[in-house]
Amino acid sequence: MTRRDRRGLTLLEVVIATAILAGSFAVLGSLLESARVASTRARYELEAVTRAESLIDELVAGVLPLEAVDRVAYDGEPQWSYEVGLAETEFETLTLVVVRVWHADARGTVDADVSLARQLFVPPESSESGLVF
Repeated sequence: MTRRDRRGLTLLEVVIATAILAGSFAVLGSLLESARVASTRARYELEAVTRAESLIDELVAGVLPLEAVDRVAYDGEPQWSYEVGLAETEFETLTLVVVRVWHADARGTVDADVSLARQLFVPPESSESGLVF
């Protein structure tokens, strides 16, 4: 039997094929992990935007007082926090409100951080009669 008559793979060919297959699985696993992390971050960012919009709506509706706050837990959930910043504008009846909402995991790493700004109409102080002009 000569070398040309043999059929099958040599040990070297099998080892090379196995190494290529293992490398492919490692790359695929890395890609799947990256996709999972990106998906989680996108989910947290979407929720942060929703929470920030909700806070601005509550400020507009008067449910929350229009005042600056720093690092408050959102609805008692320690992983979600928010801040409200106020700034004057060139118009005395407009106030710039900046709401920042972020999510931190158990290690304190921030997964999502969103800031929304909106100008709110703040009526001038009412007179003694209680009427607003």
